[in-house]
Amino acid sequence: MKKTSVDRLWFSGRVLFASSHFKEKDSLKFKQSSDVLIEESIILVRSEDEDGAKKELERVAKKHEISYENNEGELVRWCYLGVVEIQELDEEEVGEGVFVFTRMFWKSDVSDKGVVEFLKNIPLAQ
Repeated sequence: MKKTSVDRLWFSGRVLFASSHFKEKDSLKFKQSSDVLIEESIILVRSEDEDGAKKELERVAKKHEISYENNEGELVRWCYLGVVEIQELDEEEVGEGVFVFTRMFWKSDVSDKGVVEFLKNIPLAQ
C-alpha cells in the first residue's frame, strides 16, 4: 500500500495482559497459584509506521491496566505485559468484514487446545 507523508495506516496488534491476585488488598503478598491467567487482545490503531503503531498500542494497552477487589476479597491487578505482534492492514478504512488479524500455521504446529479440538471435527483437516 502506497502512502503519502500525511497518511496514517491501520495496524492491528496482539498485546498481552497478566492477572495478579493478592491475598489481602492492603498487602502485596501474592496468592500462590499454579498458573497465571493471561489475556491476549487484538487492538486496532492508526499510525504512519510500525514504530509509531507500537507506541500507540502500548499507550492504549496501559490505559486498560486495572485493579479491583474480587468476591473473595482479594486484590486483582491486570497488568500490561507487551506487544507480541503487529500487522499492517491492507485497508484504508476499517469497518464490517475487514480482516484485522491473520495468522497462518501448519496443522502440525498447532498448540492452541481450542484450535486442536476444532480441527478434529473438520474432515479436510484430518
